[in-house]
Amino acid sequence: MSNDFLLVGSFLDSTWTEVLISALSPIGQLDTVLESNFSEQIHRKRYSLIIVDASGSRDIIGLVAALRQELPHIPIVIVTASPTWQRARQVFLAGATDYVRKSLNTEKILKTFQTILATAR
Repeated sequence: MSNDFLLVGSFLDSTWTEVLISALSPIGQLDTVLESNFSEQIHRKRYSLIIVDASGSRDIIGLVAALRQELPHIPIVIVTASPTWQRARQVFLAGATDYVRKSLNTEKILKTFQTILATAR
């Protein structure tokens, strides 16, 4: 089954973005959009999952809340290099479905997102 994923972030030209694209390629296609332009992109396709890169986000809580309002039934996963329970609590209250640590291990990324997709359906 092929899925369409959307990565929303402030810095999309990173090694991690390339690793994420590669990791998810067996199960779908990843589109990317800058945080400042997400509202233009989110209705162009029926996305299976929205991934939000918390790195550099000025208002991650506001972004999650806006995404949740626009796409109430689409899982939203926050990825971060430095997770904290305080931030996790805040993003869950704003409407995030999951909160995961970034990894450069493509197998681990694939397994994590397969699990998230399976539980979200």
